[in-house]
Amino acid sequence: MIDGILHNISLGVIGAGIFGAAAAILGSSVYDVSYSLKRRSLARLKPGLGAKKRPLITTIVYSYKQPEQTLECLAGLVKSTHRKIQIIVVDNASKDNTKASVKQFMANHPKKDIKLISKYQHSPLPEAIKTALKAARGDLVLILEPNHIVERQALQLAANYLAQNGVEALMPAVVLSQQPSLLNLWARYKNFASLSKQKTLSLLSDQGRSFKFGIFYRSQLLKHKKMELSGVYTSDVTIYYDRIPGIAKPGLDYYRLVSKRSDSGPNPLLELFKLMKLASKVLILPMFLWYSAYLALNSKYPDLLVISWGVFTFFMIIAAWAVEQLNLVQKIKYTALAPAMFSLFFVMSYIESVGILLNLVIRFAIVVKRKTALSLPLLKQRQLPAKAS
Repeated sequence: MIDGILHNISLGVIGAGIFGAAAAILGSSVYDVSYSLKRRSLARLKPGLGAKKRPLITTIVYSYKQPEQTLECLAGLVKSTHRKIQIIVVDNASKDNTKASVKQFMANHPKKDIKLISKYQHSPLPEAIKTALKAARGDLVLILEPNHIVERQALQLAANYLAQNGVEALMPAVVLSQQPSLLNLWARYKNFASLSKQKTLSLLSDQGRSFKFGIFYRSQLLKHKKMELSGVYTSDVTIYYDRIPGIAKPGLDYYRLVSKRSDSGPNPLLELFKLMKLASKVLILPMFLWYSAYLALNSKYPDLLVISWGVFTFFMIIAAWAVEQLNLVQKIKYTALAPAMFSLFFVMSYIESVGILLNLVIRFAIVVKRKTALSLPLLKQRQLPAKAS
């Protein structure tokens, strides 16, 4: 009886997955059709907008112990078709040759507007970015990690888009670069699905709600620390992200600047949603997947595995074909690899849940250690003997 109930629940979850996949595919297709009408106008500036009026773009490259990646990022920026660009490199007290490498790069490109800000003491990420913002002269600001490689026409297309539309932030298509590893292959399929999701969400709501690496912002809004921004997504502006993905490793993708708005505290409904999403990813999804596989392998309900495999494979193939940055050969390659991703999905769902739990335990231990270290001096002061009168 329990197996029958779980079988019906599994079919319901599969149905919800089919509905979600269909919604993402439909939304992505609607986005492609509607956005194709704008692409011809985005490739050029407004009539009468000459080269002298092209906006200055400030790119801030945050670097910490990544000299080789920092140089690759800078090499991509100096090749940009958009010539009015200011480059600021923030070296957050790296103990390697990052500073010397950037200085040598500056010497090799004397005609480029490149500035190096070296921190003598490691600072929190928002503070390091705020230091660079004070030196930013551009109308637009793009904050990058060293692993970001900006496409040659990305800055020009972003400038054209922001010149013709009244938006405050622009989210480009961030595409993972190819790495010869199984873990990176899995991350790339997740990246394909994420790009389709971005397209669909951009039709429903603004996407510039939090500061993030790889997004174009109007500098005045950043300097005034305005948290609620009107941002949109565009698939024409491409930034490649070269990295080896970790398992449930917290990245530096999102960060908040110091502002009065952040003092009011987080939204309780949003935090509740994040908690439910975390519980689903850590507990519910792995248990459901493995129990469905158990039922299917015992020949009680083989349809579960077949239907799940078919839905998952179809969605991965459609997600890969919807990525404009892939050529025909690459799309055929990812189509051939998609059927094998379902088995990897089972394994990775369990591994990622374990990684998230370990990460939460480590974070909790760090917080407890910091609070204990802060409370010990106060405790010692309270235990001091009173002076004799």
